[in-house]
Amino acid sequence: SSLVGESTFASYLTSTGVAATLSGKGPYTVFVPSNAAFAALKPGTIANLSAADRKRLVQYHIVSGRALDIDAVSSGAVTSLSKDALNFNVNISTGVAQVNSSFVIHEYKASNGVVYVITGVLFPPLKS
Repeated sequence: SSLVGESTFASYLTSTGVAATLSGKGPYTVFVPSNAAFAALKPGTIANLSAADRKRLVQYHIVSGRALDIDAVSSGAVTSLSKDALNFNVNISTGVAQVNSSFVIHEYKASNGVVYVITGVLFPPLKS
């Protein structure tokens, strides 16, 4: 099964060449912003990024080597493929999972990892 469901993110995965990374055996955790999350961005937000920054943005949504499991309550910072830290948090009482300020709305198991559809686009920290 494909690791990515939402078409906007899938198109960026392909156009940046990052999709090839996900063909390995994994495991991977992929945070996929919903199409609505991309639609909510200011027009040009992604288009105005350089090719390198666009690739980093896509890589920021992927954790290689770990399949983060909401049920295992793996909270804390994890390093994304872009080498930037993501904050993954699970509220123990509600079971609601969050990555940075976005909420997980769907979870899909894939043959080589797990996909979480999230409510927002994750932007890597600005480089100083």
